[in-house]
Amino acid sequence: GGAVALGATDEAGNAPPDAASAAAGLRLVADLSARAKASGRFVSLAPPQSYLDASTDEFSLSLALPARCWHAEFAYAGRNAYAALLALAPPDTFDF
Repeated sequence: GGAVALGATDEAGNAPPDAASAAAGLRLVADLSARAKASGRFVSLAPPQSYLDASTDEFSLSLALPARCWHAEFAYAGRNAYAALLALAPPDTFDF
């Protein structure tokens, strides 16, 4: 499922992040969200539809996948990547 070949690029020549940098980015967002919450701020999580989709158990850190229910040429869909944010952040980090 959502593997992206290393060295692959999209039509614009942009290389997708590798799994290690994607995971590091998610950890950074989870940490910053937890810090914001701890300092009294409201923290929201509003992912695009495919980035957190309860109708499937598919998972990939890649956000450069073809859409399943829209235009197949749209190559920036995900497979529940935001689920990692919910798992990495402390409980009650996200208000909505």
